[in-house]
This record gives sequence, C-alpha cells and structure tokens, in this order.
Amino acid sequence: MSLLKNIFGNSTEVWDKFADEIGGEFVIEGFWYADSLVYNYKNWEFVLDTYRTQGEHRKTYTRLRVPVENFENFRFDIYDEKITSVIGKWFGMQDIEIGSPKFDDHFIIKGNNPDKVKLLLEDSELRDLLYTLKYFDIKIESASQTIFKSYADHIDVLYFDTQGKISDIKELRILFKIFEKLLDKLKDLNLITSFNPNIEL
Repeated sequence: MSLLKNIFGNSTEVWDKFADEIGGEFVIEGFWYADSLVYNYKNWEFVLDTYRTQGEHRKTYTRLRVPVENFENFRFDIYDEKITSVIGKWFGMQDIEIGSPKFDDHFIIKGNNPDKVKLLLEDSELRDLLYTLKYFDIKIESASQTIFKSYADHIDVLYFDTQGKISDIKELRILFKIFEKLLDKLKDLNLITSFNPNIEL
C-alpha cells in the first residue's frame, strides 16, 4: 500500500482501499493510462477513472460510467448551478423543476420527459446525497457519444464527472450510493433494463 502511495499519490491509495471495501477491483494502468476502479452492482458494471482535457490549460476530471440498455431514449442531466454548461440543448431537453424549492434553486435539471425526471428525483434520500457533491454533472447519454465508438442506439451510459481526482473515501461512498439508487429507480420506472450491455469503456 505504501508503494502505491509513494508512486501514484494518496488518491490512488484511497481508491485501492475503497475497491477492497466494496469488493471491486482497482486496476493500475501505469504512467500512460488512467487507473480505474471496476465494481459490479447487480448486473451493472461501474467504471471509475480520470481523464485530462487537452489544450493550454489542462484539467483533470474524475468520472464514473455505467453502460445501460435504454430502449426508451430517456435523457436527463443534473448539474450544480455554478457550472456553466451547454449540455442539454439538444435531444429536445428542457429545463425542469421537480417541485422542491431548495433542490430547484441549487441544481439545473434538464430532460426529455419531465414527468419521469420528477419521479426519478422524488426520493428525498437521493436528493440529500446529491447536495453533498460539488461541481458535478450527472446524465444519461449515448454510449457512442461518450466513448467515441459505434454502438446500438439503445446502448447508453449513466455518466458522472467532476473536476479534480476524488481523494475522499466518504465522497466515493456517496457517489456510488447515488448511482446505485439512480439505477434502481431507472429500472423501477422501466427506463432501463437490468442487463449489462458488456461494452468496453
């Protein structure tokens, strides 16, 4: 463990510890590729990793991705109001308020089916968990757009990202809990299936 910390930093040690805690697998890719944490929840596969933007001012982001089967073409996007985003101006997505003044003031919510988005976010525990995250974006989008490979139209990705590499194990626990609750609710609403598309991220 100390060797991991010396070579890759404290966040890597935290990810390795978290993988052990949840029964996942921490994969060290070396210096040229981002390390990842892979975890199976029911039939869905979580992949947590980082990426860097290109250009003069490069930034590191943490992302969590889960491939899903989405035959309903359901789209939603929720992000902190402090984030400037052009995401959601396509696919017929519109601004949505769920009826909770505190939540509606704190987040920007978009989707192509307002009624389903409201049902997705009706869980007060889920909303409380979302408050604990900062400067994030959670959405469902096409796998082909996210991974830049060609997949069937019904293959999508439940996607999260935030700037920086998450190094707080409590934050990782909350993030994975949010995704578990979202996936269960999406399945209960018949918006996704329980099958793993088994695509390579």
